[in-house]
Amino acid sequence: MASGLARNGGKKHELLSAIRQKMDEDRDAQLRPAEAVMVLQWAIDCDDNACKAELLKIFDAMGGLRLMKDAFADLH
Repeated sequence: MASGLARNGGKKHELLSAIRQKMDEDRDAQLRPAEAVMVLQWAIDCDDNACKAELLKIFDAMGGLRLMKDAFADLH
């Protein structure tokens, strides 16, 4: 999905478009770990609060928080 675009030099708006399309097509779609990191990094770096909120919503809706919780659970 989006990680393929990132590897091929895709721009952020193209990557977000691919993620949104995947969300629209498959309500159960999940981000891969690398994609989750990318979306979270964009949210951290974003200066626009509306954009930051959308990125965090995508991160949560597509399993980013679950991935983080699972990663931390593995540490214990």
